[in-house]
Amino acid sequence: MLRFASWVGGDMDGNPNVDASTIRDTLAHHRKRVLELYREELHELFEHLSHSERYITPSAAVRERIARYNRDAGDRFNPPERYQDMPYRNYVWLLWHRVGSMLAGQGAGYAGPQELIEDLELLRASLDAHGGTGSARVANFVRRVRTFGFHLATLDVRQDSAEHRAAVGAALGRVDFPTLQAAQRLALLHETLAGDVDPHPPQAGDDDALTRSINVMRAIDECRGSHGDAAIGGYIISMAEDALVHAAAAARPAPVRLSVFHGRGGTVSRGMQNAG
Repeated sequence: MLRFASWVGGDMDGNPNVDASTIRDTLAHHRKRVLELYREELHELFEHLSHSERYITPSAAVRERIARYNRDAGDRFNPPERYQDMPYRNYVWLLWHRVGSMLAGQGAGYAGPQELIEDLELLRASLDAHGGTGSARVANFVRRVRTFGFHLATLDVRQDSAEHRAAVGAALGRVDFPTLQAAQRLALLHETLAGDVDPHPPQAGDDDALTRSINVMRAIDECRGSHGDAAIGGYIISMAEDALVHAAAAARPAPVRLSVFHGRGGTVSRGMQNAG
């Protein structure tokens, strides 16, 4: 199965215009676009699935789901009267509105892509049970949701190692930290961690490396919570010398996959360490 990822909107290495807000905006745009595409596909399914109850009998699971979603929505999403004897159009109509609620930032949507997949699988199983047309369309739709989720493409985040050294130096109150030799930086960091020294928190309004780094980590956590873990990929650090320093700078409550490149480019041939 293919997985799509991008650095666009997350590559801060040498680009001061990319920051925490860019990460949030990029992932919000990804989510909006993929939900719009799902709505378009649901509309196509709606047009195709014109089966009448005079000729087919949908599964009990589909009937129950239609009734439940109508109850949940307070009958706000009832389809026009002319579609009342077309159970699959009723069903897809409700799914279309649920995805629309997500786009509008309202309730009655899906908590995650797996819930939409389950609804589509119910539809496919019902179609297969009576040999109804459209099953292949639904199966293709399921594959797309499994691939793109609600995030469209995983965003990889990249930063230059100099920014991290400056951030750790600010946290330790050592402005000379970035100029120290790698062994000195590691020794100081080990000493500080062993002594349980509380780092210096950034002050409101500060625009230094520490504040920027903390804002980025907060954005990553928030986006993983709102868009799912798959929305954020690796945190890539270029021109790195000491993985521990960068692990400290990138530390956050959620697990992080940290890729530390010893060269400027993002290629393994330049030398890479993983810290997790």
